[in-house]
Amino acid sequence: MIRLVLPWPPSANNSKMPITVRSSKTGKRVQRQVSTHELKTYKRAVMRIVALSCAHQVSGQVRVRIDVQEPDRRRRDIANIEKAPIDALVDAGVIEDDCLIDDLHIVRHRGFPTPGGRVVVTISQIDCAQPDNLPNMRCSILPVISEAGPHGAGQGRSPTPPAEFGRTPNAKG
Repeated sequence: MIRLVLPWPPSANNSKMPITVRSSKTGKRVQRQVSTHELKTYKRAVMRIVALSCAHQVSGQVRVRIDVQEPDRRRRDIANIEKAPIDALVDAGVIEDDCLIDDLHIVRHRGFPTPGGRVVVTISQIDCAQPDNLPNMRCSILPVISEAGPHGAGQGRSPTPPAEFGRTPNAKG
């Protein structure tokens, strides 16, 4: 498990900036999204913190918890806070790839603001061999029933779920 205290991140709403460039292939103007100076500065700060903490890479499926300690009492959408720290930790090599995050929790700690704000990121590997380590989740496969019904179009049958879903099929048919 790795626990890192990171500075307050830029919002996902302010982390990219559109620019217009000429395409090298077609010569036409195209719009690209580039990272803002604020995001680049944040990523460099996270890389320094990772280097000083000697954090190793957590490979495979991971669980991430982000504890948000806000700098002030303004209203914020905490879903916009997770993007910059996660991307910075991927760039720093702590997380192999952000598509491997299977369990993500963001917790806001209300109360007294933390001067400057900060996020505390806890990363742990999910042991796939031990399903008991996962939260209480069940995998189930539900039948796909289209508007035409489970038996195809034009057959006049009403869509009914199989008996194992608590109902019995209609006798009409």
